Amino acid sequence: MNYSTRVLIAVIFASAAADSAFAGVNIYASPTGLPTHNGSINSPVDLATALSSPAVPLGATIWLRGGTYAGFYTSYLTGTQAKPITVRGYPGERATISDNRNWADGATLHIYGAWTIYQDFEVTNTGTDRLGPAPTAAPFRPMGIEVEAPYTKLINLVIHDTGHGMGVWTNAQGAEMYGNIIYNCGSHNTPGVMNMYGHGMYIQNDTDQKLISDNIIFNQFGWGISIYPNPGGIKNITMEGNIIFDNGINTSPTQRYNAVGVSGYPPYTSNGIIMSNNYTYDSGPQVWGSVESDANMCLGCYDQLQNGSLSVTGNYFAGGMPSGILKGWQQLTFSGNTTVGFDAFYLLNEPQQGTYSWNNNTYAGGNNASPGALFLFQNSLYNFTGWQAASGFDAASQYIPGRPTSVAAFVRPNAYEAGRGNVVVYNWPLRSSITLDLSPILTIGSTYKIVNVLNYYGPPVASGTYTGGLVTVPLSAVQPVPAIGWTAVPSSGPEFNAFVVTSQ
Repeated sequence: MNYSTRVLIAVIFASAAADSAFAGVNIYASPTGLPTHNGSINSPVDLATALSSPAVPLGATIWLRGGTYAGFYTSYLTGTQAKPITVRGYPGERATISDNRNWADGATLHIYGAWTIYQDFEVTNTGTDRLGPAPTAAPFRPMGIEVEAPYTKLINLVIHDTGHGMGVWTNAQGAEMYGNIIYNCGSHNTPGVMNMYGHGMYIQNDTDQKLISDNIIFNQFGWGISIYPNPGGIKNITMEGNIIFDNGINTSPTQRYNAVGVSGYPPYTSNGIIMSNNYTYDSGPQVWGSVESDANMCLGCYDQLQNGSLSVTGNYFAGGMPSGILKGWQQLTFSGNTTVGFDAFYLLNEPQQGTYSWNNNTYAGGNNASPGALFLFQNSLYNFTGWQAASGFDAASQYIPGRPTSVAAFVRPNAYEAGRGNVVVYNWPLRSSITLDLSPILTIGSTYKIVNVLNYYGPPVASGTYTGGLVTVPLSAVQPVPAIGWTAVPSSGPEFNAFVVTSQ
């Protein structure tokens, strides 16, 4: 028996020994774990073994103890609808999967299998090169999480400084992305090489409904959420309760890319796109570049074929040049939205046989560059009353010229973790603080902390014991944590702030 054969037999034996030891539904992994360990809390396995072992029981939870899991990993875990497998950060400890590759295909965590949940841990990349090795056909910075597994849930993760934050493809039907915090992802967008690369989320879908909810996505090098074929389906996607702001700012201090982009090319068309109760913001100054990429929302703006249905309701949109571009939708509902813009509101091309319901909206601001040029409808510019007459839309809507004068704040409790929630504040009068009712999130007697997402791992801006009633939250500007290997960018505060509230 030669040396290679003996090594192979030893590896197989060790793997089998570890696999046969996973008898419980709680399996523990740690950065110092070994494949020969049994996965108990006192004998944790390594992460690679935990993610690839076929002996992980249905319904099991793999607990990631605190520390740094260096490298990149592939998960083959496969649960069932009744008994999904969960990979979760251990309570009270910070578990971090950390890549260091500047340029490579793939992801830091690549997910195959099915019916799995990934929750409460961090994914990052410490590579410092954001420019690329050459001016032609430069490879990408590895994305944070790549999902090719149906019915996967990504919950309350923190993803930063990777390539795309996450790519969730067509073969990950029924996936859910909830409560994740994604920032500083991507590389410098050299025109013609990596144009608008580094999105918070890169999404494709076809069958089943893909849910993107209550995520906070900001300060990418590229877009916030990009829904684009490349190739793959772009259908049946719901976006609800997301906070998306200042994406593109890491490419240039005066550059903003789409908070949400939905676009296809033949033969791919969009259908079944739902946007409800989302919150976007682009700070100034912003300069003109490409009208499609400059818009706060680009919904069908590049498309050559007619899309199916789009529903946009109850959102609060702020910023962009213009606020939104909508083209080629056969069925469109746009109602109950508030739009604050200072470089035109919407560019809309309605197909001749489209079915449109566009009403009960509020617009504030105007067009500083061209006063009165607020809407572009069927390639003609209109002010608000002209838009109403030409389109037949917004009969029950209102337009308020100039800057808003009151604070708009929204509180959203977390569906997966009691005592946790997101808060977003549009501080138009530039107040130093605000009092908020946090009773939808906190229970009386709980200790809480409130962090500004621009410095998520930094000190809280407020903390204490909740006694009921209103809580005072400071609104002063917080300096964003710089992207690794890159320069600092301006703060969105005090005009706009996003917070995460947690409690015990």
